[in-house]
Amino acid sequence: KIKGISFKVHPSWWLILILFALSSQGQFAREFGDQFPDWQSWYVGFLTSSLLFSSVLLCELGRHYIALNEGIKVGSIKLFLFSGLTRIDDKSANPISNFKIAISGPILSLLIAFLCILPISLNSNIDPTVFYSLRQVGRFNLLLAFFNLLPILPLNGGIIVKSLVWYFTKNERKGHLSANNIGRYLSFLAIFLGGRQYFPKSIHL
Repeated sequence: KIKGISFKVHPSWWLILILFALSSQGQFAREFGDQFPDWQSWYVGFLTSSLLFSSVLLCELGRHYIALNEGIKVGSIKLFLFSGLTRIDDKSANPISNFKIAISGPILSLLIAFLCILPISLNSNIDPTVFYSLRQVGRFNLLLAFFNLLPILPLNGGIIVKSLVWYFTKNERKGHLSANNIGRYLSFLAIFLGGRQYFPKSIHL
């Protein structure tokens, strides 16, 4: 606990942490060949993996800060797989607070991506180990921001849609239904596009 906030780690988080480290180590070794000893490629692998999940934690802490600033009590922060979950004990009383909390996560991911990608774009002589770690963390956060902005509940994008509809219609239920319907249509579209790959090219849908 930190200042009354419980930090929890799902077992899957450790599994993904190790898999990310192994993947990063192998990719770094293939990309830079014999320039570095084996121990350094393993070091870069675990460093990159740790930075990736530190960025996830920073995003959750950002949401926690916004929630507290809006007068909403946060119960706990739990890290799992590629993301985290901030448990809010008290429901927000208005759509603006919901919107601020939801949008803060993707904005922080984009900011982290920018801060990682900018240095390696401006400096071509940066150390390869630093270059690799910053590039991977930047790419990961760009992907994370895009994923979280998908308008599907309970992702941040879905909460944003719900908050906007709620704000303009003054009806929370309409906001929730709108976000659910958009998520349902996107799910059907994903199933359609995925299933289309199994049909022969001669069959046109």
